[in-house]
Amino acid sequence: MSTQQLRYMYRLMKRRVHSLHVDTGSWPSYKVKRMEVELLGLWAMCKVLRALKEYMIC
Repeated sequence: MSTQQLRYMYRLMKRRVHSLHVDTGSWPSYKVKRMEVELLGLWAMCKVLRALKEYMIC
């Protein structure tokens, strides 16, 4: 994964989070437990680290 792709993904996530904070009426609210959020964060971080590892090897 190139650095441009990582920057693009970061901008998309930032926009999504910003839109959730600005307009909460149009987005459904999800009731999840804190542990589920932490696990999803760890899973996403592992995917990014794997992509960076592959990028560094190539």
